[in-house]
Amino acid sequence: MNTNSKIALLFTTRNCYQLFDGIFFEYTKQDFSNYYIFNVDMNSTDEQKELAEEVFSKHDIIDLPIDLDDENIYSVNRDIEICSKYIEENDLDIDWIIWCSHDGYLVGDDFLERLESKIRENPEFNTEVGVIGFRDEGTIEVGKPCYGRGNLLQGLKGWYQNLPDEYEESEYFIVEAVHDNIVAVNIHLYKKHITPDYNFVLFFVWDEISAQFGLKNIASITIPSLTVMDMYREKPKFGLKRSL
Repeated sequence: MNTNSKIALLFTTRNCYQLFDGIFFEYTKQDFSNYYIFNVDMNSTDEQKELAEEVFSKHDIIDLPIDLDDENIYSVNRDIEICSKYIEENDLDIDWIIWCSHDGYLVGDDFLERLESKIRENPEFNTEVGVIGFRDEGTIEVGKPCYGRGNLLQGLKGWYQNLPDEYEESEYFIVEAVHDNIVAVNIHLYKKHITPDYNFVLFFVWDEISAQFGLKNIASITIPSLTVMDMYREKPKFGLKRSL
C-alpha cells in the first residue's frame, strides 16, 4: 500500500468479525484507501477466523502476526505494542494509531482527513498530547454526547457531559481521560512514557493510559468537532451481548 497518512487504524478482535460489515463499515462513509488498517486477533474460533479472512480481503486489512502463547494478547496495551512493532519493522511513517471498537463508527466522509488537519495545524500535539478522544454519541443517553471520562473534577460523576457551550465550540480541550470507544494514541509518546499494565484488558484501559500520560505532564484531549457514534445497542442483532 502507498500512503502518505501518518494515521492508521487498529482493531483488536475476538469472535465479533460480523460487526465489521454489520456496523463499522456499514455506517462509516470514510474512504480508507489512503490509510493502513490493522487487526490483532485474540484467539477467535476457527469459524470466526474464516469470516475474518473475508473481512480482511474486502477491506484491505492487515492481520498482524501474534504469539498464540502470549497470555497478554487480550490486553489493548499488548496489541498497541504489536501494532507499533509492525510499524517500526516495516518503516511505516505513522505517528498515530486510532484504536477502534467494532460497534461504532466515524461520523462523516472525511473524519480522518479532518483529524490529520487538526494535527498539522497543532504540531505540538506530536510532543505534548498522548491520546485524542472525540465527541461520542449514544453511549450513556441517546442525544446526549459524552466528551471524556473522569472523577477528579467536581460534578463529573464519571463522564464529561452537559458541558458549557464553550467546550463544544472549542477546537479542543484537556480531559482527565478520553472516552474509550474510539481513541487516537500517539505511538511515540506511548513508547516513551507508558508502562503497559496488562491487567487492564479493555475496560478502563484508556483511563489508565490517560492517567500515566498525565503523571508525565502529557495531555489527553478531546476534539469536539469530530464525532463518533456508539451502536452497542445493536449488537444482539448479530448474536452478541451488549457492552452495557
